[in-house]
Amino acid sequence: MPNICTVEHLLQLASGCFAIIAALAWFAAYFVKAPAGIDTTRPVSLNKDVIAPLDKLMKAVARQSKLNGVAAFFAALAALCQTPQAFMPTCWG
Repeated sequence: MPNICTVEHLLQLASGCFAIIAALAWFAAYFVKAPAGIDTTRPVSLNKDVIAPLDKLMKAVARQSKLNGVAAFFAALAALCQTPQAFMPTCWG
């Protein structure tokens, strides 16, 4: 049976690692750029000159959405690792 302090320290380590992964995923999502060639100042008429840039935009949005989902998943894991520690005795000292 592992020591309660060992479990607490492992939960803290896991939580920190998951939080770092979440931060890196959100950082990567920040750098997903919209493609050039989309004019947002006037209404769009759907022709072949507009569909290709919109397709690229949708791919960029999908990539950013996937990265945000990954980040949220790891942030949730970090929170779940912290929850049991609220009921554990303090082991520092």
